Amino acid sequence: MNLYWSVYKNLEQELIHLADVIHFDDKQTNVYSIHIADLLIRTAVEIESISKHLYKINGGNMSPTDAQGNARSLYFDSDCIQELDLKWHLTKKVVNVVSSNFYFLKPENLILRPLKNCNKQNDGRWKKAYQAVKHDRVGSLNAGNIGNLIKAMAALYLLNIYNMDEKVRDIEIGTTEIDTNLGSAVFSVNVFKATMLEMGEHMDDSSILQRQNSTPERTIDATVLIDKYTEESFRKLHKNYVADMKVTQKNIEESEEIKAFLADHPDYSDKSLNEICIACGEEKERKKLGITGDSISIENKEIIKHAGQRMLMSIISFTNTKQGKPAKRELIINKLQPIYPSL
Repeated sequence: MNLYWSVYKNLEQELIHLADVIHFDDKQTNVYSIHIADLLIRTAVEIESISKHLYKINGGNMSPTDAQGNARSLYFDSDCIQELDLKWHLTKKVVNVVSSNFYFLKPENLILRPLKNCNKQNDGRWKKAYQAVKHDRVGSLNAGNIGNLIKAMAALYLLNIYNMDEKVRDIEIGTTEIDTNLGSAVFSVNVFKATMLEMGEHMDDSSILQRQNSTPERTIDATVLIDKYTEESFRKLHKNYVADMKVTQKNIEESEEIKAFLADHPDYSDKSLNEICIACGEEKERKKLGITGDSISIENKEIIKHAGQRMLMSIISFTNTKQGKPAKRELIINKLQPIYPSL
């Protein structure tokens, strides 16, 4: 039984109930009260606890010493979160505020990096607020506000995710929408997409096409989840691609048209297979149509274009890829581990 998650869900319900009493919008983030301060303290105490738990189960030194070699207290921030940040880049992770009962519009209230600077003592906005309220409830009551509470709750949510099993779930074939709340009614996290690949003879994580993760909130450092192929499917994709490339290479070697084209156009020897095939097919069609100049009708342009594509498809083999079973996907926690094996 995951007691940390149970405690988090109870705190989250109290936050949601608070939003029924106070209208959560951009103008209200500095609203404070004794009750909000109490929730902030309870949330931060839970953050301390789960941080130390994660630190311990990931091999952290539970008996730290000072510069003189004397035993000292274990700090949840500069010891625990710092070590976890080195492993997982927690201070860069993004948490989104998505509750339908919150009415924030400003990006700074919707897109949070709740553990930013929390690996340092006396730093991190909600962490400084927690220390202030804990040590001087009356004098620092205004630090116990909605904005700091939500950031602390987001930090606790994030740490709870990293306390889950590394594999979150299998993803159904054809799925485009993924539940990224992971049980929260307030927050969600972002997914690093690792399913668009540049196929090649050698494949690993460098084969992942990065254009699908182009925004700052979607980088490998900022994301909490990874959508990837299973290792078995990744190996099969690579195996089928290599098999098809062997067939393709044989088709090239046996194509008299490609041989003749390259003999007439030695400048194409450095170009890609796609470029060679398309240019060869288009030139063949031009000759067939008797076109020698640049003046071409729209209709003939389309005919020539399709001829190039037909030549390409006649050379490149997709037989093994098409016969292969649909690739299986899985959703995992992003712990900066290698996503795919090196093949």
